[in-house]
Amino acid sequence: QGLTRHARDLYGRAIQMHSRFLTRSRTGKMGVTVHMISTSVLFSFFEAMQATNADAYRSHIYGAAKMFEVINPKQCTDGVLCQIFFHIRTQMAFVQLTSQGIKTPVDVKKILYDALTYEELPIFQRLVTQFTILADVYSEMQSGQTRRRLDIENAMTIKTAVEDLWTEYELTASFNNEKITWHDTD
Repeated sequence: QGLTRHARDLYGRAIQMHSRFLTRSRTGKMGVTVHMISTSVLFSFFEAMQATNADAYRSHIYGAAKMFEVINPKQCTDGVLCQIFFHIRTQMAFVQLTSQGIKTPVDVKKILYDALTYEELPIFQRLVTQFTILADVYSEMQSGQTRRRLDIENAMTIKTAVEDLWTEYELTASFNNEKITWHDTD
């Protein structure tokens, strides 16, 4: 209990310091840095393990995504920032699926669909895009916003896209002399 209390105290102080840096970045010329985005991601990890409230994890993910909205997309094309961007996309897809259409403070479509200015996303990130589309269809079905025929058409389009990604994955693996096995249970 003592360690948990100490961890939460450190977390609270870190959030206060992070808030000050973010305030300075909005009022000054400092701008958003990779460290600020990384800090929000680390806070989301803390919330995933020691939830302080139900929305905190989502808030940190959205906060990091919000920072991506204001930085130059060219900063996200390689290196650490690129990997963090991919992590945020993956987590936002999960959050989107589990939040069932709740309004978000971020332009989810920009992060999840437009992927800033990437010309060619890696295979896994293209799979995340399909997962996101599927989450949208599911959310619309739950709220009764789409007709059944449209849902089936969307599902078939997603199925084809995922199968195409699998084929590309297999080709890439065979080009690299890797053997992939898949056991179909049908």
